Amino acid sequence: MIDRFKMDFNAQLNDAFRVVREGRPVEKSEDELHAMLQVLRQYYASQCLPSTLPAIDAIENELSRRQIKKKINSCWSKAGRFMVK
Repeated sequence: MIDRFKMDFNAQLNDAFRVVREGRPVEKSEDELHAMLQVLRQYYASQCLPSTLPAIDAIENELSRRQIKKKINSCWSKAGRFMVK
């Protein structure tokens, strides 16, 4: 069972690094990004590798960008303006 968990964790970790390396966080849902962020943080906590930090930052930045976009769209829609894409 531990080997299965380790394999799943490694697959998730590799997927998270691949998505960030290929510059595709925008193609993932918020739930997927949160799951990737959790895996990357667990990996960083156990390994303390500085190379993990840029991947964490990239996903956090994408999530922040989406939150800001939602707030802007909410404000603009209340004012009767156009939505931001």
